[in-house]
Amino acid sequence: MMPDTVERNEIDHAAAAGSAVQHVLHRDYDTRSRAVLKIVGTHRYACDPSTEVVFGAFAVDDGPVRVWRPGEPLLPEIIEAARNTNWLVAAHNDPFDSAIEQYNLAPRFNWPLVPIERHRCTMAMALAAGLPAQLGMLADALNLANRKDRSGERLMHKMSKPRRVRKAEDPNGIHYFDDPARLERWQSYMCQDVEVEREVYQECSPLPPTEQLLWQLNCIINERGFLFDRALAKAAKQIAAAALKEQGVDLSVPPDGPVVRMVDQEIVRQQFYACTPAEGTPAQKTEFRRKRFNRAVDWAEDQLLIAVHEIGLVTYLRLSRPEETKENAGSELNEELDD
Repeated sequence: MMPDTVERNEIDHAAAAGSAVQHVLHRDYDTRSRAVLKIVGTHRYACDPSTEVVFGAFAVDDGPVRVWRPGEPLLPEIIEAARNTNWLVAAHNDPFDSAIEQYNLAPRFNWPLVPIERHRCTMAMALAAGLPAQLGMLADALNLANRKDRSGERLMHKMSKPRRVRKAEDPNGIHYFDDPARLERWQSYMCQDVEVEREVYQECSPLPPTEQLLWQLNCIINERGFLFDRALAKAAKQIAAAALKEQGVDLSVPPDGPVVRMVDQEIVRQQFYACTPAEGTPAQKTEFRRKRFNRAVDWAEDQLLIAVHEIGLVTYLRLSRPEETKENAGSELNEELDD
């Protein structure tokens, strides 16, 4: 990047921040866990008791990349970034690093948190410019001086999940590859990621103020989640289980799956309506129950409690785990509705 481009971007980033930005703290955390991030999602991964930060890498502006490890004193720049309102923090896919800070590092190490208004995400900046989201592809597209460490990335994926238990080891324990040589190689990979992220930050234009606000709102919404009546959704599952016993039919799972017990969704719907109190006119009651039923079925399907199949012109429901169709399905339903 030419010097005048660097100066322009520094001014642009300061303007987007809405204040006289003094410094930017670039950061990245590498973790390991029994939880699988792609399956459980960022929030559950960060909160999982087995998730631990192996080390974090930090760089202020164009300064050297420094490493923090659990058990060591916090780096002064980490504390200053949280204390000083003229500092920004940046990361590639910032919501992941923020979740690790909030749900893992803060409760375990009293980690200081930076308000979302002072967070910047280079992934969001890249996507806003029509560039790839993945850091390695992004570095290639921008022809950066720093590039993703591909072999280090493969090692990271290997070391961030439990390995097989060896002889004489506790079979119930969690075991990782943690020899010094591989840990040092992993640390080098993480530091290189910070170098790449920092160069992306310098090359890409910041989000316009309105887009930055939308990004912040999106982070807040994702962090908060939404309220859902779990008992109601589980009740829908139990109603389906009870209906399977009385009115279920044996059908093949489309297109060529095994034969399982299914029930017409409309049968379950009518039983659900009968168990769902509602107020208002008949039309209002029907609409209220319809929405609750649809939300309950959607949630139960997302949680793999039930499966939904279209066969011909009929929508059928089945339990994702058929062994749960027990003789006590009716009593379980009553317990759910009583909660």
